[in-house]
Amino acid sequence: MTNENIIEAVLFDLDGTLLDTAPDLTTAINAVLNYYGRPAIALTDMRPLISFGTRYFIEHLLRLSPTHRLFNFITYQMLCAYQQVMTAKTTLFPGIKTVLNYLNKNNIPWGIITNKVEWLARPLIAHFPEFAQSRCLIGGDSLPQKKPDPLPLSYACQLLHQAPERTLYVGDARNDILSAKRANLISVAAAYGYIPPNHPASYWEADIIIKRPEELIEAVLEPH
Repeated sequence: MTNENIIEAVLFDLDGTLLDTAPDLTTAINAVLNYYGRPAIALTDMRPLISFGTRYFIEHLLRLSPTHRLFNFITYQMLCAYQQVMTAKTTLFPGIKTVLNYLNKNNIPWGIITNKVEWLARPLIAHFPEFAQSRCLIGGDSLPQKKPDPLPLSYACQLLHQAPERTLYVGDARNDILSAKRANLISVAAAYGYIPPNHPASYWEADIIIKRPEELIEAVLEPH
């Protein structure tokens, strides 16, 4: 994978891979927890849980099953609370700007695939000028299936007119790696992201593990 031009495209997860969204997600979830009289969750406790998604927080912090009559309402309530604050403290992970500049400079197409709903992902991405040259955005509700199903990644390769086996998918969750493998992409685990302490990236059988974004250039993209 270090031969020149073998990698022709790169696809990224969003939360925990491109953006550190944990501070704003924590603010939103704590607002809802406070509304229902539940204790707040600390940012340090929040980070390793983010990849589990909104449903996880409702089930485990509010102790409601998905069949509860208020489950869908509270899900929407959390998403709306997040919409109000989602650009307040969110930042690019250190090194991401360098990686995206490298891709743009070398005419390597790239895009974003996230399980965040598109109506939140799209304005969030628009807030950061570094994402202006992204070739696609696929959210968790953009297609009939979402990660770990292979459909979003396969569809993105079609949009970019790229062969899956020459495309990287970079993500910080096991479902990202599963989705990449099922879609026949080269899987890259972002070990700097929101990794559960009891299930580190080394367990996921990713093709490549990176501990900082720049390693994507140094170890994979840059010709040797």
